[in-house]
Amino acid sequence: MRNVELWLGMDFRRCSLVPALALGIWLSGVLLLFGQAVQSTRLENGLWQLESDYLQLLTDIPLDDEIAALPRVFDQAVEQWCARFAVDREKTYGVKAIACLMNDRSRFIQLELMPAGTVNFRHGYQQEDHLFMMEQPSGYYRRHLMLHEGTHWFLWKFLGGNGPPWFSEGLCELLGTHEWDGQSLKLGVIPNHRDRFPYWGRLKLIHDSLDQNSAPTLSTILRFSDTAHRTDEPYAWSWAAMLFFTSHPKYHVILEQIAQPPLDYSNRITIELKRALSDSWAVVDAEWRVFISELDFGFSPSQSLVDMASVPRQSLQGHNKLSIRSDRGWQSTGLMVEVGQRIRFAADGKFVVRKRDSENQVDWQSEAQGVTLQYYQGQPVGRLLATIVPIDDAAVDKPIRRCTSYPIGRKATWAVPESGLLLLKINEDSAGLIDNSGGLTVMLEPDVS
Repeated sequence: MRNVELWLGMDFRRCSLVPALALGIWLSGVLLLFGQAVQSTRLENGLWQLESDYLQLLTDIPLDDEIAALPRVFDQAVEQWCARFAVDREKTYGVKAIACLMNDRSRFIQLELMPAGTVNFRHGYQQEDHLFMMEQPSGYYRRHLMLHEGTHWFLWKFLGGNGPPWFSEGLCELLGTHEWDGQSLKLGVIPNHRDRFPYWGRLKLIHDSLDQNSAPTLSTILRFSDTAHRTDEPYAWSWAAMLFFTSHPKYHVILEQIAQPPLDYSNRITIELKRALSDSWAVVDAEWRVFISELDFGFSPSQSLVDMASVPRQSLQGHNKLSIRSDRGWQSTGLMVEVGQRIRFAADGKFVVRKRDSENQVDWQSEAQGVTLQYYQGQPVGRLLATIVPIDDAAVDKPIRRCTSYPIGRKATWAVPESGLLLLKINEDSAGLIDNSGGLTVMLEPDVS
């Protein structure tokens, strides 16, 4: 969390984040972490000080390998932030963030390393060159918090600001979500399994909101205020919105053009983004609803994001012949249907839903009925499914709910449950689409019998 103002009366000019010599030293050394030196110092006050090229870390937590590696993680992040935001590395030389990683925040207040007025922050925040972070229940989430606050710092230091709340927190969540194997860091990953990202919890919050029909609309997220991120849910939704915009084949270009430095802390980015997409906001909202319904561990944007504008929309009439790819998620048919309308489907073709590997001795061939060797969301993997998503201005402020999947299979006559755009896909989670090949030819027409 970044506080735009000196929230709760903080005055960081009085903050005594002083060099180690002023605090007194009784033990020092150098930690060699895979070839990179991190200066390790035990201070007279009992804190550990770790120092690398870009980070000075003070902590009251006993050192272990994961904590000792934090400065190296931070330094690698600076390299990747420079590449991501086109910042010349030479501009970063000699610059350093100062971080407090705390188990007992009162100890840091007593040592005048943190103003007493900051006692109400929950996990962490950044103010200018200072990062304050509470200890977390997992090594992953400890790094995540540091990288989140570090991204705030980098944006402030080198790009002039952080942008509006959804943009700021969404971007920091996006770049805080990472993989670290003890030697190399990868920022901006989409978690592929809950066990590898313990206590991250963003997808659980999203899924819970969808289950309770309380998920915010995209417009609501873009209106998040400076105080919205005092609970966990807005972080999850800001992350999801940023992932949506930065992964979309069209919208990422628009956002990149708008979010050029120097940044500030105004709503300029939000205003310009809404203006650029105003003529197609109903389509953007519909794509968001499908995106959120599919978002899960291992989500593949290139396989699962729907570009609804690329297929011209028309009402359903006469005979229609469509090609549905097996390596993509929901695909627009371009057909607008009405509630109560009856449609006849006939699907033909074979495709691969599992390639041969160490577990599968042969490719899994499927037809439109699916393969009963494995199920996903109650239906056989590979079964042809349909869903409806509304596209109209009146729908953009309606509560978000999961897109309902309806089994079609090889042949069906289906009564349309609501008006909107008809989408089709073969049944599989987003992470499993990448090894699929082939597809279906689907014939559909109004049933007038």
